[in-house]
Amino acid sequence: MEQESAIDWFFLWFIDNPKGTHEEYLEAYDKAKAMEKEQIKDAYENGVSDENESNLSGLFTNAEQYYNETYNK
Repeated sequence: MEQESAIDWFFLWFIDNPKGTHEEYLEAYDKAKAMEKEQIKDAYENGVSDENESNLSGLFTNAEQYYNETYNK
């Protein structure tokens, strides 16, 4: 079964909650951002083998470092 993307989850949540409060929308947005981060980290880890954990360029030592240095600019 294909994993639901964070943007798909957020879109479906938004459609299912048309009368949500501002606070609920912000909470759903935060959850979608966290899901996206985990999906990016999972993709990174699946692309880097255990014996080559430093990535092809040697810049990153793990998925968390990759995410932070790539997306938290």
